[in-house]
Amino acid sequence: MARKAFFISDRSGFRFRYSERVREPGTGYIVGPNESDGEYNLVTSPLNKAPKITSRRPLRDARPPNDEQITSSLTNINTTRAALGLPEIEGNDGWVPSDTIVT
Repeated sequence: MARKAFFISDRSGFRFRYSERVREPGTGYIVGPNESDGEYNLVTSPLNKAPKITSRRPLRDARPPNDEQITSSLTNINTTRAALGLPEIEGNDGWVPSDTIVT
């Protein structure tokens, strides 16, 4: 084989030295030395694997059991809002997420 031989990459179409060619295991393409994805391709990519989901511990007291805790929480929030000069929040003031304006 000639010492100055080149080949054209199957992936990019760029020219590389013939001695630097690499055959990709997943696709069989003949590519340059820095173009190979190694063993990964569209089928074996780690992004195609399902995530490992482990059972997690449930949250303790995920919801307040009664209205007293909600009322005490609102009292604490309203105390903080009063210190900041903001109006109080009542139990159900009719707020919906679409009412929020971000500027």
